[in-house]
Amino acid sequence: MPLLLLALSEGSHIPIDKPILLVGRSDECDVVIPSRKVSRRHCVLVSRGHALLVRDLGSTNGIRINGVRITCELLQPGDLLQIAHFLYQLIHKTTEQPGETQQPNDFLPVPPEPRFLTS
Repeated sequence: MPLLLLALSEGSHIPIDKPILLVGRSDECDVVIPSRKVSRRHCVLVSRGHALLVRDLGSTNGIRINGVRITCELLQPGDLLQIAHFLYQLIHKTTEQPGETQQPNDFLPVPPEPRFLTS
């Protein structure tokens, strides 16, 4: 099943559509994040079946998985990846039916309704 880095902050979702993706602000990267807080060559994403190997390429602002700064780590579905100030969650991308397109909100979890107790 294809993987997707779901954008939880500003920016676009990142489909994992190649075995290796170079991420940075340079136009030479596979995934361009146009922010001065992102290094020209920030990190590389390597597809590993149902997971994603993430390696920092010596970036200034680093990368974090689930809030912990790392240099190289395996990202599992449900994990959070932070590239500079951009936050993503790794998910399995659902297959679209012919003629259907999914909106970004189709990927977001629905928060539970607040419940109030009465006496």
